[in-house]
Amino acid sequence: MKTRLNMERTKLLNRTGHHVGLLCAALLLSTLNSQLSHCFAQCSLAPPGAPGPTMKSLDQVEARTAITNSGAVTISQSRSYHLTRNITVSSGGAIAINSDDVTLDLNGFTISSTAPSANRVAINLVGVRRK
Repeated sequence: MKTRLNMERTKLLNRTGHHVGLLCAALLLSTLNSQLSHCFAQCSLAPPGAPGPTMKSLDQVEARTAITNSGAVTISQSRSYHLTRNITVSSGGAIAINSDDVTLDLNGFTISSTAPSANRVAINLVGVRRK
């Protein structure tokens, strides 16, 4: 009987010892992993502040000059322009471009004439122009 009891006790100790060994190994690895993660950290993961806009507006990318009049316009400087309203003229062209390197965005607005016989020239490139 003593032998059988000793054998059961030995089995129980072996199982308990095995579980304690695994528990100690897991504890050691978790401690080591925590220390290693601090050694290899590059920076804080906390964000510096609230997220801001990630895209630039068109005016930041390409500064444009607004054309705000509703009548005839003469452009005499090289830059980018855009309409902010419809343009209506009673005679002649609506926009005269007297400079090179001009970009004009109509922004969906219209150019029209109230003249009884419009000359069909809304945008006039004065002289020889490039771009």
